[in-house]
Amino acid sequence: MIQLSFKSSLPLLAVTFLMFTACNNSGSNEKATNHSAHQPDSSSQAPVGYIYTTTNGEGENQVVGFERYADGNLGNEKVYGTQSNGGSKSTDPVFGDYDYQGSIQIIDNYLLTVNTGGNTVSVFDLNKKDGSLKWKSNFDSKGQRPVSIGYTKVAGSETEYWVTVANQWGIPTALYEGEKFVRLPNDAFFKQDLAKPDASDEVRNVQLYKFDTKTGTVTYSGLVDKYTRKWGGPVQVAFSPDGKKIAVTLWGIPHFLTEHPILKETQPSRVYVYDFVDGKAINPRYFEEDGVIGAVGFNWGNDNSTLFVSYFNLIDTKTDHGLVVLRDDNKKLIKQSNHTTSATGDVDEACWTAMNADKSMLYVVSFYSNVITPFKIENNKVVKTLPYEGVKKDNPVNDLKDVYVAPDNKMLYCIGALNSYSIKHFMIAADGSLKFHDEKVLDITKSALGKPGVYDLCGLAGYDVQ
Repeated sequence: MIQLSFKSSLPLLAVTFLMFTACNNSGSNEKATNHSAHQPDSSSQAPVGYIYTTTNGEGENQVVGFERYADGNLGNEKVYGTQSNGGSKSTDPVFGDYDYQGSIQIIDNYLLTVNTGGNTVSVFDLNKKDGSLKWKSNFDSKGQRPVSIGYTKVAGSETEYWVTVANQWGIPTALYEGEKFVRLPNDAFFKQDLAKPDASDEVRNVQLYKFDTKTGTVTYSGLVDKYTRKWGGPVQVAFSPDGKKIAVTLWGIPHFLTEHPILKETQPSRVYVYDFVDGKAINPRYFEEDGVIGAVGFNWGNDNSTLFVSYFNLIDTKTDHGLVVLRDDNKKLIKQSNHTTSATGDVDEACWTAMNADKSMLYVVSFYSNVITPFKIENNKVVKTLPYEGVKKDNPVNDLKDVYVAPDNKMLYCIGALNSYSIKHFMIAADGSLKFHDEKVLDITKSALGKPGVYDLCGLAGYDVQ
């Protein structure tokens, strides 16, 4: 039986139609706050790497960094202000919650993070010797609710990168069933022709920038694309490994907080792919399928043509589509296969994805059921589904989000974003399977435990010491 207490993977229009407040230029990041949060038996170890998330709170967004140790534990918590706002909202019915992937990126000696409530992206200088950050600048996302960052090197340059920023805006949705059924923002909204152009299209988009890592400067280059309300806003944007394509997932219009989504109340998600040539996105093509809604995270295969995409909202006859494998033939996107996440394909809300360095393993994180499903990949195809792994039994539902596989392929980390305010650790076995190891509750957010929406941790990225 599904529990409906805090069940929402993302921003409903009670959330999605909120206009976030302007940046809070508090200058609170002048010095990092050191919470000295070493875990037992780790404090004497030298760090093997560093890992970062953001608080994404109701006020100023903050980047939280940890040392990562050989035993998988995290410690020496440090906090850095972004001088821009997070996107959580504890007074909202769904606590300001929404989906994203790729909201933090490490590019050369810089860390970039979205500020979903401030409509900005922060640039930090990153000292890779000690993991420390120093705020450098914020730039305008040129849309509303930036959620995802993609990047690839500029051809022929050693220091310049193309950077894409996806702005989600807000997403219409249907909720509940029976007497509790409701449409957000309201019934009148759904009576419109949502496929027609609308003023909001201008802020529901993907934008392109050029980032010079020699100076840390960001220059606006232009619009990649904008999206109509019918198919929802962007969730993730990412370049192909060779930098010659851009992929974007759109959320669609879901019907959730129910075990039985009604097809007529939904719109399918679209997954777009563009050719990227000389700083221009051209030749758009997309995949969509009725009843397959809520595309969130994806990963490119190593052939620059395969996409592994997670879907969180599925009608009853499509519950085996938690993971969908698409192939781009440069003219259209073709579904190659679909796979069940979690145990039975019942409501588990597959949302976030990550692959190991050689792309032989794919991990799909389910928000509602709090499990991670590993998939064995060969020749850009799923060849085996390994047993899913969960977290401690006392963890609430509606919690797990962004995921990071350590470069040494020994540990996987996942944020408990909305309820447990933590980073979970999983050991990776030789066959790619997972075993829950431990968790680190963030010191900066633990006073709000039991209060979803005060924070909603956003993003997860890291690197290993060379």
